[in-house]
Amino acid sequence: MKTILKNISTLCLLSALVVGFYSCEDKELPPVSAASELKVDSISYKYAKLSWGGETGVYQILISANGEIVKDTVVSALKVAVFLLPETDYTWQVANINAGVKSDFVSGPAFRTVVQNPVNLNVTEITAISAKLSWTGYSTEYYQVVISGGDTTIVKRVLGTVLTADLRPNTTYSWNVTLQLPTYTSATAIGEEFTTSGLYSISDFIGNYSFSYGSVYEDPDLIFDGGIFSIEINPNVENGVILKDFYIEGSEIEAEVDLVNGKLLVPDVTPIELVEDDGDEYLLVTYNLEIDGPIEFILNDDKTLVCASMFGVVAANPNTGALLGYWDKFINATFTPEGVSSGVPARIKASKKSTNSIKPMLNKKVKAISL
Repeated sequence: MKTILKNISTLCLLSALVVGFYSCEDKELPPVSAASELKVDSISYKYAKLSWGGETGVYQILISANGEIVKDTVVSALKVAVFLLPETDYTWQVANINAGVKSDFVSGPAFRTVVQNPVNLNVTEITAISAKLSWTGYSTEYYQVVISGGDTTIVKRVLGTVLTADLRPNTTYSWNVTLQLPTYTSATAIGEEFTTSGLYSISDFIGNYSFSYGSVYEDPDLIFDGGIFSIEINPNVENGVILKDFYIEGSEIEAEVDLVNGKLLVPDVTPIELVEDDGDEYLLVTYNLEIDGPIEFILNDDKTLVCASMFGVVAANPNTGALLGYWDKFINATFTPEGVSSGVPARIKASKKSTNSIKPMLNKKVKAISL
């Protein structure tokens, strides 16, 4: 074909030189075969593979979106892969070019690049401080993951479809995922709520304990035996427990357990028992000597519960709730599981304090007590 066209062009040129008036303008060149069997072989969210049938040669491909040509490329093959924008409708045409002669454009089937939004959101490997979040999507693209729990919101930019998130114990979280391409942001996919476990279990606190303590009213080297009491589950309160026979036999104190930080929280200003001394009645209540808040006992690895601050038992007027003075001030207060050595000096058996040892209140605010 190229030889025929070359010969025709040469003849026209020679004729023009020799004769001076011969023109080849109206001579028809051999036709160029158009492309055929145009197909879209595959489509992703950002490219398409197109192919067609025809002679081996050079082809021009025009790709349009919204009525405008967005790609104009030439290939010397019967197929092409082109990068495109996501979530866009495209049309395309192909023309064969041979020896400077172009065939008519032939249109291929229209197509659309479709993005797969994140789906199949899943939570696995939940611990007290982490969880594995996953979803179906693109391993080579970025996603925004938003995790909310308690008073905290975590925003992460993640490459791929898996995130192991650092979290807080004993917290319920909601989460969502959004695909973020340079020119496209997907709809937000919502995952199911999940709750991290506590670092501690309520069973860590349940059992019989011996109560040992020092007193500010005695030699600081003396360790007093406060007797045996028990911590039982309070079925009516979440993470609630009941201290039975604490300090005075027959007493019951409703307390709470912090499973995140491993603490027993004994409420401040809680009645323990009514006692009599020299014909007078006194209401004994727990009292935090440092702050207005619960008395905190910290759980150790050996299962002992050691008071983190000084506390006391306060005598109060049972009719008015007015605090009269300290019944006892505890130092180095420790709850030790019965049968387990606490490692403290040998205990000296001591009787409960009488109201004769009540000391004046020291700049401590009087509180109302619910009797």
